[in-house]
Amino acid sequence: MNDKRFDAYLDFFQSISPQSIAKLADICRPDVRFKDPFNDVRSVGEYQKILTHMYNQVENPGFIILDKAFSGDHCYAKWKFSFIKNGRQNSFVGMSEIIADDAGKIIAHIDYWDTGEHIYSKIPVLGSIIRFIRKKLSIE
Repeated sequence: MNDKRFDAYLDFFQSISPQSIAKLADICRPDVRFKDPFNDVRSVGEYQKILTHMYNQVENPGFIILDKAFSGDHCYAKWKFSFIKNGRQNSFVGMSEIIADDAGKIIAHIDYWDTGEHIYSKIPVLGSIIRFIRKKLSIE
């Protein structure tokens, strides 16, 4: 099943570029909420700043939508984010809860992904602490 209200938004992410970030204003409501593990903003302008910041932090970022499901005004999208940082190819999988209004404008986008595994564990001292904690909490 597909809900056409989300097509433009999901297509936007799969073809995102620094030049396309301005198109977000056409797809989202002006007061769109974007939340991820590091940000929680409520305007399309702030959301655009986050995406611009992404391009300043990593090389060749890109998203692939792996799966999606719909329920009412919600879309749940599983995605893979790939990028190059410090000359190394990286990628990880996450989920987004995306909410649209009846006109197809995006009201909210909330990301869920594991910062401990994908960010903090790669910081030299902090990473060893996180690995130690994970080992202590695991059943094996």
